[in-house]
Amino acid sequence: MNQAIVNWNGLDVKIAYTYTKGQPKEGPSYASGGQPAEPPEIEILTAAIYGADDQEVGNLSDRHYEALLESAWGELCEDAVS
Repeated sequence: MNQAIVNWNGLDVKIAYTYTKGQPKEGPSYASGGQPAEPPEIEILTAAIYGADDQEVGNLSDRHYEALLESAWGELCEDAVS
């Protein structure tokens, strides 16, 4: 499990997430037609909003997770592989 703090819509959000590395495309072989590439995968486990005093002030609802993931994707991927 990885953790990161990202600024999302002016809020500091602490995210716990899992990262699964993508796989490159595999070419065809004598026994197989090959496999398509698989992109990296991020799953947000929890997302908590923190206030100015670094105290947790709330959690994001499930409907906000997708928007958060979309806007923070690059930052989370960089953080996971570093």
